Amino acid sequence: MTDRDAALALLAKLTRADIARFSPFQQRTYERLQAEAAEPEVAEPEAAEPEGVAPEATASESAEPEVAEPEAGAPEAVAPRREVPSRKPVAEASVEATSVRRFSRLSDAVQESVRWLWEPRIPMGSITLLEGNPGEGKSLLTQDLAARITTGREMPDQAVGLRGGAVLVGNEDLDSVIQTRVAAAGGDLEEIVSLGPDDFASVTEACRDVKAQLVVIDPLFEILPRGVDFRLDPEVRRFLAPLLKLAREEAVAVVAIRHLTKDDSRKSRHRGQGSVAFGGVARSVLGVDTDPQDPDGYLLAQIKTNYGVIAPSLRYRIVDASTGVPRVDWVGPSEYSADDARTLQAEEYASPSRLRDAIHFLQQELAAGPVKVTKVHEHAESVDVAYGTLRRARESIGVVARKRGGISGDQWWEWSLPENEGDQTITHNRRSS
Repeated sequence: MTDRDAALALLAKLTRADIARFSPFQQRTYERLQAEAAEPEVAEPEAAEPEGVAPEATASESAEPEVAEPEAGAPEAVAPRREVPSRKPVAEASVEATSVRRFSRLSDAVQESVRWLWEPRIPMGSITLLEGNPGEGKSLLTQDLAARITTGREMPDQAVGLRGGAVLVGNEDLDSVIQTRVAAAGGDLEEIVSLGPDDFASVTEACRDVKAQLVVIDPLFEILPRGVDFRLDPEVRRFLAPLLKLAREEAVAVVAIRHLTKDDSRKSRHRGQGSVAFGGVARSVLGVDTDPQDPDGYLLAQIKTNYGVIAPSLRYRIVDASTGVPRVDWVGPSEYSADDARTLQAEEYASPSRLRDAIHFLQQELAAGPVKVTKVHEHAESVDVAYGTLRRARESIGVVARKRGGISGDQWWEWSLPENEGDQTITHNRRSS
């Protein structure tokens, strides 16, 4: 059977419903084949017959047929007539007649709601980036999350948490250090697996072993293969493909830690090291920075999300547990975004004249004696003294910070100038609010 005959045979199986679903290209192909089917086929001459046999001329040939000379005494041999396949009416179509169907309608898709490890910050089945500078508690944050997941506790903002295991991959700290920190955060050590960067091939097995809900890559570049240029989008996407596959097939949340560049002039979403493809593939990006409201605290802010609006920022401090091991202490919500925190830091060092103005403001504000910190902040804002500049001014002149109020009653902080404290002066430091 020739290719043409095969195509015509397929066209004979078409249905009207299938033809109605044809794309413009398929429709043109179908019409061309219909036109060809309507034309009579000219039989091709057969291959040369054995000696002594002559082919018979077809009805469509006008020339005299060639007849081989028979051998003496042999009967005349005539070539058999070539059978032409019967023409069936071209009727209704299936997509397979012209091309393989490689698309589906959205109406056929199965609707699935987004599952969350921590709504709306960390979705399941995808990658979340956690970005920040060294020393801001990124690893402690993931260890705090692992502790909450393994014990089924609520999230820091009282959102409902999941219960399951956790896998920590590529940690820069020793297992013994991680163990003490997770224990200080109240985690179940039996439900957590720690893998080195060279053991990443075992991550799927580890996930199944502890029925993991969370996989942490700390830091992300620890598992970057040699030769991969993390500045190039195509290479980054190929590198992240196995992580995305892991997240989807094992139904886990992958949280990957990424450090920032030194260029603080960029917006928060572009400050992470490497290609923008990292943030493009991730469905959520979280960032940590210093807290504009607390010189001793930090801010966890959502920089990007593909599932709705940006979540409110949360404040936290790094404190020592009763055993002397650091842990995260969640303070509450903050009105500042990641870009707000970056802008305030930039203002802090923007102009020497602003610092002089802030020092003069504080000296006048505190000249009569101690003042509540909330009042100082309100007055500073009214005269356009930025928070960051006010903090630098406070440190420059040694403002004293004291906590007032009873143990069981309301408590507040006051600021005063050093000369107002006499022999009981406590010079301000980063441990004072």
